[in-house]
Amino acid sequence: MATPRFSVLDESELSDILEANDNWNTKKPYGCSMMSVEQGSSSCSSESYDAQPKDFGLPPLGCSSQPKHNKDTDTRLVLLLKSGKGDQDEDPYQKLLTNAGFNTVLCPVLTFDFLNLDLYEDQLSKPDEYSAIVFTSQQAVKATEMVLDSLSGEGMQPLDRWTCFVVGQATATEARRLGFLPQGKDSGSAEVLSEIILKDVRPKSKPILYPCGNLKRDTLPKKMKENGVDLHEVTVYRTIPRDDIEKCIHDIVRTEGTPSYMVFFSPSGVEATLPVLESSWFAKDHVKYISIGRTTSQAMSNHLVPVTGVCSHPDPHSLLETIRTDNRPDKP
Repeated sequence: MATPRFSVLDESELSDILEANDNWNTKKPYGCSMMSVEQGSSSCSSESYDAQPKDFGLPPLGCSSQPKHNKDTDTRLVLLLKSGKGDQDEDPYQKLLTNAGFNTVLCPVLTFDFLNLDLYEDQLSKPDEYSAIVFTSQQAVKATEMVLDSLSGEGMQPLDRWTCFVVGQATATEARRLGFLPQGKDSGSAEVLSEIILKDVRPKSKPILYPCGNLKRDTLPKKMKENGVDLHEVTVYRTIPRDDIEKCIHDIVRTEGTPSYMVFFSPSGVEATLPVLESSWFAKDHVKYISIGRTTSQAMSNHLVPVTGVCSHPDPHSLLETIRTDNRPDKP
């Protein structure tokens, strides 16, 4: 794999991000003028703050002081805003950053409902009817595992009979654990993966089975259609924002301090976290925001969240390199 590095932005993308940063920094701070995190205080402007603080079982927030904690802002505190670790013993991003010396905390922002598994079971049991199967998320692999568990091997063909394509190292690891032999783990995006698929699957061949979520983007389907490849989509899970995100982040700030970095892993995660970023108690101007990829970066810019760095690949090592690059003493 190539050494992880920052993605290169063209002029238009850089202009959009700079404009988003300017808009974010000049946005009216909801009735509170935040002072420095080290001072641990805030002052109310002449504008009244009408919103009622949510009940976290903690002292009221509103225009009061910053959440109290026992340590100053940790310059090495990294907050990962992603789905939970699932069946893994430890989240690989959290593990790598912790081993590198960062105080790393994970706050799950999304949960998932699985659906249409009966339909998917029927399709998954007929590999000869498809030219390949493609996974663009770990949740699609999880849905596959649930189907396999329900069948207990009965009536199921060996999974290595499938030609399997994946986006990202984590999805590849999960697919390989089930018995697939995945290709495309270094693609990093649906667009690059499309090119890999089209080198192997010819036009007018058997359809590709594509288990996906309800919020999938149209990049892969569009590319396949343009090149005469039939993509058989089946929605096997639905993404739902968690309703306790603000409490989770508030508790982290209270006990650990304001994060130096918040890392976003999906456009859905960006949207789910916006209420926290717009809350008066959260010192958003003291945080740097990192995206796991270009699609998530665009969602951040669309919502005026300033982008500090974009990982070159959606994997832990690229994230670590992105943070280290931002911390370089010679960085302009």
